[in-house]
Amino acid sequence: MANSDHPMSCLTGISRFIALAVIVIAVFSSTPVSSAERGFMGMQVQGISARIAAALGYESSSGVLIKDISIDGPASNAGLRRGDLIVSMQGKEIDTFERLLQISGKWNVGDAIDVIVWRTGKQETINMTLASWPESWTVSENAFAAQPELGLTLAALTPKLRDRLGVRWGSTGLLVTVSDDQFAGVTPLRRGDVVTQINQKSVWKPDQFLKAYAAAKKSGSANLLMLVERADGFKYMLQPVASDVAAPEPSFKLPGQGG
Repeated sequence: MANSDHPMSCLTGISRFIALAVIVIAVFSSTPVSSAERGFMGMQVQGISARIAAALGYESSSGVLIKDISIDGPASNAGLRRGDLIVSMQGKEIDTFERLLQISGKWNVGDAIDVIVWRTGKQETINMTLASWPESWTVSENAFAAQPELGLTLAALTPKLRDRLGVRWGSTGLLVTVSDDQFAGVTPLRRGDVVTQINQKSVWKPDQFLKAYAAAKKSGSANLLMLVERADGFKYMLQPVASDVAAPEPSFKLPGQGG
């Protein structure tokens, strides 16, 4: 069993490996090797130090802490919580990221996993059944779509774009990458917004916004109901489909526009 008196962030020799382990195990920042086979857990974790273990009243400095939980993911449905210290999974001690990565790589969709956690001074056993990867978590290729009459460009939220722009790791949806203040009267969306749902349906491909907008126009709907994530939290917003106020001519060129 490996012990350390230093936080994981201070390690240098294996820092890159640990970063990779976080990405794969936490299932928030990368597409799995094979989403049809490897199970989705829906949690983000980090390692601990001896001082962290002592603060928790845990005798060993091995294990991984759950930083966050994906809404409606296997971990959440099983009852795992932020702050739980995972010490064992399916009878195997979880002492390092490497061990967690090694063990979890053998599990598939539908596997039932016994997870032993240290929670508020005592051990608890929780059963978690791994699920298929949601499509919104398997986005890996860049994709953009422009809606000129709203002055917007939306992008698929890839791991690279998420990291580059500092988007919250648990966010899924469409990232607004371009907006123009001239269009403030025709759309509530602003640069940096993440559109998570449209009319109660999850979205993750830019053309889903364009199709929903076009369908609403065709049916005569006045608005789209969007669930949008901003720095201050989630908010429902109405995107007008028809407006008495004519959209101004954009003062910039959106991707795909000529001229």
